This record gives sequence, C-alpha cells and structure tokens, in this order.
Amino acid sequence: MKRRATNHPLTGAKHSLYEGGIRVPFMALGPGVEAGSVNRVPVAGYDFLPTFFDLAGGTGSLGDEIDGASFKALLHKPNTKSLTRPNDALIFHRPRRLESAIRQGRHKLFVKWTPQGRIAATELYDVDPNPTEEGRNLAAENPGKVGALRKQLLGYLGSVDAEKPKPRNPKRNKGKRKPAAK
Repeated sequence: MKRRATNHPLTGAKHSLYEGGIRVPFMALGPGVEAGSVNRVPVAGYDFLPTFFDLAGGTGSLGDEIDGASFKALLHKPNTKSLTRPNDALIFHRPRRLESAIRQGRHKLFVKWTPQGRIAATELYDVDPNPTEEGRNLAAENPGKVGALRKQLLGYLGSVDAEKPKPRNPKRNKGKRKPAAK
C-alpha cells in the first residue's frame, strides 16, 4: 500500500521547495488587521524584517542586501493583489538539497541541480489557483516562460554570489561523536 505524502495533496514536504515544503498558513492579529480577512498573496520569511520595520514606523531604506518586502499593505488592506518586491519574485535556494525555485505571479520554476552545480532539470508550474504540482509540469509547452524565469533566477543567484549547489554529505554522522582514539 502506497503511503500518502505528509502534505497531500501538495507535492513535497518540510525542507522541499515544492509547495508542500514552502506553502505554510500564516495568520496575523493586531491593530489595523480586519477580523476574518483573508489575503492569498504569498510572502516569505525574509519579508518579516521589512514588515516589522514598516509597522514600527521606520523610514528610509534597510539597504540593498535586504531581499524581502513589507507586507503591511496585505495586513491593513486585504484586497491588495500584490507586493512590490525586489526582483518582482519570491526566490528560494537550497544548495545542499540541490534545489532552487522562483515564483513570479502564478508561475513557479523549480530547478534541480547536479552535484557539480549544473542544472539537471527544470519544472514549471501554475500554482494559482491550484497549488498541486505532481503531474502538472508545464515546462515543455512553455519554453519562453521557463527561459525567462531561469534567466531571472540565475541572474539573482549570481548577483548575490549564492552558494553553489552541493549535496549533503551522507556519511556525516549528525550529532554523533566519534569514539576516542585509544
């Protein structure tokens, strides 16, 4: 009997860049947040610092090295449809898992890397309104979109000198000490 994935019907799970690993419910309560309001614009963990800065009344820039965007507007105006963010996309990079992803609007490009740091495969998904990815790869019929998102992702990774993909060392013993030499 085949075991159902932990985040069924989403593909992937914790630490994966598939939707089952990065799509997480988020709730907020506070001044200016309308009770029962819902907004489906995606945000990421790296959006929290700019949001807290904005909510605290910060002015000016946090600097060019901040990737996130404030989602204050999503909290106070639930009908907001998008955020202005650097690169106009959400970008995720897990070099030790040999994965990267970019989400721009409704499209998400998932990249699998070889241990040598070359692209092994690309997958394109339309995750809005249906976030289920398994069996829905649109890359073959959308080469233009794949190329544009791939160029944007690689450009961003290069601009921040992102760590090169490399697999985790399967021989590493997590948390285990080697026996003392005699």
